[in-house]
This record gives sequence, C-alpha cells and structure tokens, in this order.
Amino acid sequence: MESILTMTHVRLFDKFCNKSTITFHKFLLPIICLLLTLPAQSQTVSGTYETADIPTNLGSYSSSCNGPLTVISIALPAGNSWTVTSIDIVYNMTAQGGGWKSHQRSYIRCQNTATSEGSVYQGTGDVGGIQMYNRPGVNIANGPYSGGTILKFEMRAWRTAIGSGCSPVNNKVDNFTWIITVHYSSLPDEGSVGIGTTSPATSAILDLTSTTQGFLPPRMTTAQRNAIPVPVPGMIIFNLSTQNLEIFTSGWGSI
Repeated sequence: MESILTMTHVRLFDKFCNKSTITFHKFLLPIICLLLTLPAQSQTVSGTYETADIPTNLGSYSSSCNGPLTVISIALPAGNSWTVTSIDIVYNMTAQGGGWKSHQRSYIRCQNTATSEGSVYQGTGDVGGIQMYNRPGVNIANGPYSGGTILKFEMRAWRTAIGSGCSPVNNKVDNFTWIITVHYSSLPDEGSVGIGTTSPATSAILDLTSTTQGFLPPRMTTAQRNAIPVPVPGMIIFNLSTQNLEIFTSGWGSI
C-alpha cells in the first residue's frame, strides 16, 4: 500500500473545512478536517495479456494487426466509486529472424479515456534479442470511475523494417510479459468517507470503523500545549499532564 494525496482530498477539505456556513459539533469538525488532510490509501489491481504473442505490422501501427485486437481488461472492484491515479506498464518485445530491437515501436492506449501515451517507445541496438519496457506512473487512465468498471488497454506495436505485413516472425510482444497495474484510490469525490469500511453509512460524512483501533489526536504536556504559537478555535489535543482531551475556543478547555 502506498500513500497518495488526491484532488478529492482538496475538494472535500475545501467543502467541509473552509466553509464557515457549515456548522458541525465543535468536537467533530476538527476531527473531520484533520482526517481529510491525511493521504488516502492507494490500492492496486493488475492484468496480464495471456492470449498469444502479439504480432507487429511493418511500417506503421495497424488496427487490424493489434490495438483493439490485443486488449488487457481490468475490472475495478464493485461497490464503491474509485479514482484511478496512475498505471504501471511492463512488457518484453523480442527481435528475431533478422529483425532488430531498434526496429521496435510501441505505446499503450486506454479505451475508457481515449487517451494514448504521449511518446512512441522504441528498442535499442541493431541486434536481435529481448527488449524490456517498464514505464511506471503513466496517467492515461486517470480519473473517477464507478465500481465494477472494466478498464481496457490496447497494445499498439509495429516494426520499421524486415518482413512484410502483420507478423510475429521478426518482432513481437512476448506473451505473458505485458502487464498493466492500476493504482486507484478508495476516497470518493462526493458522499460518505469510510475509514476501515468500504460501505460507510450514507447519512454520515465520515464513518470510522474498527474493533481494534481508536482515533488518536496529538498528545502533549500542558507546557508543550502552551508553546503552540497561534492556536486557532477548533484545535484539539490530548493533554498528557491532565489526561484530558482538550479543545481551543477562546482558550484551552477539556471536552
């Protein structure tokens, strides 16, 4: 699991923490605002192309050779709204039968967003052999999706020389090597935020669910609390000296 900060956090923080017209209990609002500044947990799901070696067309990309004919389909989990934050792409291409690695050309396209990678990638060396491709953090699928959405990615590959037409004989994408890993966030753009649950209560803006953990605010002594330069109304700490949960309004007081 890796931590990421999404624009969703920013929108929710602005909606619920920067709008003075919204009123919450003086204890709940600071907690909500604090949690919305924490990074969301990124999750991943992967897919591998396992049908056959992918042929390449001579001279240019051809949709009758690969592309829509060679697709990885990856399903996002059902039951929630998701934000795709990036994808990782890996695959191998083999040059053989007089083909060179430098003849290889390829890129990936996401059908859902109708977006392709911004560059065409090519192999290195006027020799045969295996060329490995590895591109992390690609943004062609980024955006919000409903739960259960099938993400579809096309391999678009061709060769610049040797042979004729669409063929795997001189250059090909090796079967079982093309893998797409999708990184997505469980934080929805609107509605309820759940921590510890994928099904937060619809009547709650924030649903904290756990039977083994609790909410832990900053802990400090009275002297450390008094050294906070400019405390603002709504600030919450746990006072280690008094063993009390405290909130600042016009001054510090126990909750």
